[in-house]
Amino acid sequence: MRELVKKKVRPLAAVSLIALFLIAPGSASWAAPLRTATDPGHDHAGDRQQVLAVVAGRTHNDKVLEKFKDKLEVLSDRKLHLAVSLCERISRDDDTAGAAIAFSLVTALVVLS
Repeated sequence: MRELVKKKVRPLAAVSLIALFLIAPGSASWAAPLRTATDPGHDHAGDRQQVLAVVAGRTHNDKVLEKFKDKLEVLSDRKLHLAVSLCERISRDDDTAGAAIAFSLVTALVVLS
């Protein structure tokens, strides 16, 4: 099973991430333009709370939520905005395969940052 993950799933996940970050934001209708760090009056705490709310809805482990919260604090503005966009998709299409993939991407984005 571990060999299957190394040979098949990891490359597929890498290609999916590359496609999401490079191709999808420019052509997808759900992608919002990226905000810059100089946006006046932008509430990053609200963005973090939105991401945490989605994660809390799918993960009922307080220890995991605390670690997730700590990781969100050090996320760059661009990555935080991407996480918020994915969480909006998860909230909108909660029971679809796209929402499950978006949740996996948010988790990978935060954990690997």
